[in-house]
Amino acid sequence: MGPSVSAEQVGQFTWNTECGANMEVVIDPANAVVEINEADNTWTHPVICVEPFRPNLIVSQYLVTWTPSFIHTGDIVTIDYTTNNIGEAECGAYKVGLKVGDRIVARASHAGHRSGVTSTGRITWTAECGGPLSLVADCDSEVIESNESDNVYQKDRFACAVPNLRAYTFSCSHGDNDVPADTSFGYILTFGLEDDSSASNVRVRIGVVGGEVLYDQVLPSLELTRSTRSSASAAKAFPTGSYTLYAMIDPENTIAETNESDNRLELFVRAGGGGAEGRRLVDPGISTTRNNYKIVITNKKALETSAIRHSTDVWVQGVLSNTGNSSVAASNVPVCLLEENLTAHTSRVIWEETISLAPNATHKLKWRWNPNQAGKIRLTLGIDPAGGDAKPEDNKDQVNVKVE
Repeated sequence: MGPSVSAEQVGQFTWNTECGANMEVVIDPANAVVEINEADNTWTHPVICVEPFRPNLIVSQYLVTWTPSFIHTGDIVTIDYTTNNIGEAECGAYKVGLKVGDRIVARASHAGHRSGVTSTGRITWTAECGGPLSLVADCDSEVIESNESDNVYQKDRFACAVPNLRAYTFSCSHGDNDVPADTSFGYILTFGLEDDSSASNVRVRIGVVGGEVLYDQVLPSLELTRSTRSSASAAKAFPTGSYTLYAMIDPENTIAETNESDNRLELFVRAGGGGAEGRRLVDPGISTTRNNYKIVITNKKALETSAIRHSTDVWVQGVLSNTGNSSVAASNVPVCLLEENLTAHTSRVIWEETISLAPNATHKLKWRWNPNQAGKIRLTLGIDPAGGDAKPEDNKDQVNVKVE
């Protein structure tokens, strides 16, 4: 005989839990008992599973440093970092890996530690660039964590720096490319970087296509960054004729770059084709003991500190002196003032004059300069002494000014 009216029966079930499913308890599932209400035989309830406490390892985002700041292939790189267990359980031993692209190139081991405890580490690596850099906590998946997606440290600035050297301008100090024959002029290259990286030991070469090399130097002390520009120049006098000059940075492609196509510029020069006479820059290769010229910008401090606006006249003042002991008066010493806009990468000759100056004499200089555009400007006051000079390093003076 079955249970009496209003009687209760207690049952117990054991089964393998399926988290996220619904649990149902059904009375008389086969409807063997005829009931006045068959609709209330089922009880339904969701199964809620509580995850066990687990650790969670991360690389602390603001506690990673590395030297050098800009990483190049072959550099010995030291990376200091801190890991943190932000989970709710103690973790076992694990490793932190340095990845280049998808490849782990170095590891450091850590002992297990409690929740909320940090651990510092260091990885030393000989850089082999070839992909994005990242640090990965528990890189070998030795620890079961509550969150496996936050183990990676990766920043744009934490990267192998593959620079892009660029030649910006290549110009003649004469101001145009039609130059007087047999007259020395400066051929000036400005160059720099196009990205947030750096480059050192940059080779610069200037020459004549199919002819001689005028300048070829490795600049070991030059450390380029995106915010800096540098320049190189060579002086040359050409006989009547047409010439194509070239200027190149990294001509042998010894520095790996993102773009190798913007390292070279060419300049067509026609000598004896007209143009003004005697626009010259100092030729630092001249060295004799006949005269000792020195040229100085005398209002340099005022130019550096003044608020200069473009299209406004500014006075540039200087003194040319000759302290040499030659018994022959110096004649036809070309003097010029060159403006280089370091922001716009342009240059122009502002003024030129030929001055005769005897030994132990001085000559005051004064010119009106009207800057035609804003930017960082470098003014070079230079001479090219005919017949040589005892101290060619005194043959020019420069000042950097800001034009608004």
